[in-house]
Amino acid sequence: MKHCYICGVEDPEYRVNGYLRDCLSCGGSGSVLSLFELLDIVHEIKRRGLLGELSMEDHIEEEYNKEELDFDNEHDIIRAESDAMTTYLEEEYGDY
Repeated sequence: MKHCYICGVEDPEYRVNGYLRDCLSCGGSGSVLSLFELLDIVHEIKRRGLLGELSMEDHIEEEYNKEELDFDNEHDIIRAESDAMTTYLEEEYGDY
């Protein structure tokens, strides 16, 4: 399965241009790659020292400020079980 790394289309229509695949959806030159081809490119760039260490924190802008549950506290255990049951019911039956 191939992807266009510019527009993100999965299995896009493409035109072969020498050794490259040009995406017909967005016009990206050489932008259609299989996952393994893209991983090889990223690995090679990293091996050359052109790409620093990657971490999810570099790419995620969300912050999670929810309080942590203390499972030694019976109130938190009851609340966690209730939240889990509510989530299950909402996913299984929709708004109940």
